[in-house]
Amino acid sequence: MKLKTKHLHLLLIIALSIVLYSNTLFNGFVYDDHFFIVNNQKIRSISEITASFKEPSTGNLYRPIREILFRISYSLFGDNPIGYHIQAILIHILISLVGYNIILLLTKRINLAFISAILFSAHPVHTARVANMTASFDLLGILFMFLSIWLYIKYSKDNKIKNLILSVVFFLLGLFSSEEVLMTPLFIFLYEFSKDVNKKKESSVFFIITIVFLALRYYVLGQVGRTAEYFMGDFTTRVLSTSVIFLRYLKILFFPFGLTVDYHVKLYGSLSFLPLMGFLVILAITFIIILSRKKNFLVYFSLGWFLISLVPFSNILPVTTFMADRYLFTASFGFAVLMGYALLSLGKKYKKAGSCLNHLAFCCILLWCSIKKQ
Repeated sequence: MKLKTKHLHLLLIIALSIVLYSNTLFNGFVYDDHFFIVNNQKIRSISEITASFKEPSTGNLYRPIREILFRISYSLFGDNPIGYHIQAILIHILISLVGYNIILLLTKRINLAFISAILFSAHPVHTARVANMTASFDLLGILFMFLSIWLYIKYSKDNKIKNLILSVVFFLLGLFSSEEVLMTPLFIFLYEFSKDVNKKKESSVFFIITIVFLALRYYVLGQVGRTAEYFMGDFTTRVLSTSVIFLRYLKILFFPFGLTVDYHVKLYGSLSFLPLMGFLVILAITFIIILSRKKNFLVYFSLGWFLISLVPFSNILPVTTFMADRYLFTASFGFAVLMGYALLSLGKKYKKAGSCLNHLAFCCILLWCSIKKQ
């Protein structure tokens, strides 16, 4: 019965994702699609793809696996945008399915895994990644990261060395696909720290690989971050402004209205009310994570996942874009798990009306996420 339920859950996640993003299939090339796909001569050929590892990728990045995917995709789809959109939807579905399995493996709670995965799949903030063809190529790295984390958790439970090897392999593939995958060792530490998993030697491999990769990246690009300079303000200005952006991200996750590809960001050169509030909220979340480590794993894991996911966009190392919905893709998984846990806790608290209340709240939230926000 449980296996049939799981299969039904997976089919529902797939179906919902297709329904929600089917309206993107006939969208044309926009924004940086012209730079990375339409007018990009580098992706016209799939020969000598090993050269992608020795030189900067398009846009002065170092994402050789993503660059190879660009080449393969162009050889398949050419200038037909439908193929790129189908590819994006498929990768998004796979990430949602792996996310489902991560929560199921961690908690053994099949309903929580389903609610979390389907809320994650449906959240409108993902439009920036899934509907935008160029941004969708970064989903490949995120998929590898989710697979790596899932397999590492499996290894920690069954001690099968093949799971550890596969976890490392997917981590490597992810590193060469997207910078966000650099957070994988921190996600693994988050899990180990809460469960007191005695796998320190194995997990240290991920940190060592990260250091080697960063050295290679520096060798190819001459810099560690996305850019070498803090344009639009110095370090202090960017970090203070990012603390306010953190508040805006929280608002977007709860109230996904007014989503756009280009946000206006006000710069803060000195500490004032909003930057202070941003830092206080971050500290409060950090404090809750520490307190819940032994008392409530789901709160600990979901909030920890959320904060770790935003580290690459914190401007400790400068990023080229201050604020973007696509930065919330991985972070929203932690948010979805927390919302799923809250819904199930609500049903448990009100026992008699719990089931009805739980289903009603879930349907309302799912509808909230599924409706197009202007």
